[in-house]
Amino acid sequence: MIKQLLEKYKIALNCEVQNIEWKTEKSTDKTILFYTFNKKDVREEEQFNQRIAGINFALVVTNNIEHKAKNIFKLENDNYFKLQDEVLNFLHPLDQEKVYIGITGTNGKTTCTDLIRQILVHENKNVMTIGTLGVYLNNNKIEDFSLTTPSKIDLQKILSNNSQMYEFAVMEVSSHALDQNRLANIKLNIAGWTNFTQDHLDYHENMKKYFQSKLKILSLLENSKLLFVPSGQKELLEKLKGVSCCEVFNSPDNHFFKAEYNKENLQLAVSLLAPFIDFDKNKLDYLTPPPGRFGVYQYRDSYIIIDFAHTPDALESILKEIKRSFIGFDIHTVFGCGGDRDNSKRPLMGKIASENSDKVYITSDNPRFEDPQKIINEIKVGVLTVFYENIDREQTIKYAVERLKKSVLLIAGKGHEAYIDINGKKVDYSDHKVVMEIVHAK
Repeated sequence: MIKQLLEKYKIALNCEVQNIEWKTEKSTDKTILFYTFNKKDVREEEQFNQRIAGINFALVVTNNIEHKAKNIFKLENDNYFKLQDEVLNFLHPLDQEKVYIGITGTNGKTTCTDLIRQILVHENKNVMTIGTLGVYLNNNKIEDFSLTTPSKIDLQKILSNNSQMYEFAVMEVSSHALDQNRLANIKLNIAGWTNFTQDHLDYHENMKKYFQSKLKILSLLENSKLLFVPSGQKELLEKLKGVSCCEVFNSPDNHFFKAEYNKENLQLAVSLLAPFIDFDKNKLDYLTPPPGRFGVYQYRDSYIIIDFAHTPDALESILKEIKRSFIGFDIHTVFGCGGDRDNSKRPLMGKIASENSDKVYITSDNPRFEDPQKIINEIKVGVLTVFYENIDREQTIKYAVERLKKSVLLIAGKGHEAYIDINGKKVDYSDHKVVMEIVHAK
């Protein structure tokens, strides 16, 4: 069958094929390797030749290079992606009897996905979740792609290869994934859109293009009524006429669900599950915050909160919720901004931290290939008064904790992450670990 598929595209196959990959380092002599060129420039061609030198493969299919080797073939873009889908569907077919749930939005995707996982596990249903926290089967993490949404090939393989293990598959769906058609072969049974605020303008260029990318989630659904939006997202509901609005109900009484945006995430989680299982939405006290989301630690007469908030809207939302929940406490904020990403949000986040905090501490957050001090300087443009700055994140947190007195310290930006990305290397680091060492040493 594979041979026949390839013959339609005038590609000859003279050996056994068992697998499909997009990363050269995972290729074997039984692999069809699909190598995608994006910019199609000389540098990419040089990288291609370097990467395939010395690796094993049955054949390579590209969308750019004519190559002398007999088992390297070029197809035009349309046929390249069409063949990729056909090979994927043959080697790793999707079980259409499963329930596929997709969640998009600027903030809240991870929380909503994890709340769905917790509810399904509590109701004795088998569930796979795929997103920022990694790939989970029920309560067990089985893989981590370090992406919100994996590549099309990785995503379909993980869904297909584990299909006997789950009834529900819940996926965070990023704007990048929608723009790049990574869910091309997946028909969602239902979907949610958490919210829409500024992020990823380094990729999408402007908010209009960002919104249009998000809007592509509708193409994965049979009709727009299968897309749910929280009731509090009035502006988004107005822009998405014809979609469904989530039901409002009483959330569990704890710090996590005092935050309005977490109430909305739970609304969405419940609305997405209601058509498929019967459960009591008023008895959800067993739910806990996902890793790195509004984790609260007591320290002497103060509190430390760790959260993944890394966009202007997310930072503003959590700071306002802290003000409402911790009346009479000073608010201190430690945060930074990621390198090689949308730099227009840096002064915005500085302004938000400054307007909603008594003290602002600026530090590093995955500088990647950028100078961390340059990032800090761009944040400072929006800050009225910087109390302290230091590119060393651990030292900044320790310095901030030492100055707590009936205060709440928000450590924002990294949440669950167990590394700092510096010059392409992920150095071991965890906000949670740093805080736990301080709390236990008090």
